[in-house]
Amino acid sequence: MNKKLTAFALILAALFAIGYFYSASPDTGKSREVAVIVNGEPIYAEDVSREFTTLTPEQKEFIQEVDVLDFLIEKKLLLQEAKKAGITASREEIEEAYAASNPEQSMMQQNLTENEYRQRLSDEIKINKLLDKKASRNFVAEQEEVQRIYETHYKEKNVTFEEVEREILLLILNREKRNLITAYTNKLKQDAEISSFI
Repeated sequence: MNKKLTAFALILAALFAIGYFYSASPDTGKSREVAVIVNGEPIYAEDVSREFTTLTPEQKEFIQEVDVLDFLIEKKLLLQEAKKAGITASREEIEEAYAASNPEQSMMQQNLTENEYRQRLSDEIKINKLLDKKASRNFVAEQEEVQRIYETHYKEKNVTFEEVEREILLLILNREKRNLITAYTNKLKQDAEISSFI
């Protein structure tokens, strides 16, 4: 009887060992290398590599994987903030963005599947809503600055000040929004808990 129990225990142990070997096999479930943890959420090394493959050959000449990692950290932080603020992307918004974007060409250029592309659009919508909310402030453009931009960049093109005044004001507004967004994302990075593993 004791020999039967020992044999049964050995067989059971062998079955567990075989089961463990197959479950840990690279073919069925390889572990993912974490590149960075941002406020408790991982960004995997394969995510960085995958994002890098979406770049055009021209972009790859001056963008390195470390730049892609920085982009993914900012994206993660902004999506975390959008989630905290209850900002979502509706199905209609995603469909509208999809239809307006020439999806087949975009997916081919960025080496994305349709699901990946739709997720990317959803993320962009949420981030843009968040940034619009954070950068919505009344700006006052100084008349001297508007005049200086006209003198420097437009006067020699034989256009009147009145013809380009609105364009100059939009240029100043967009610059101010970019500055606010940069300051906001820098603050998010400064306040975040970021642990790098590469």
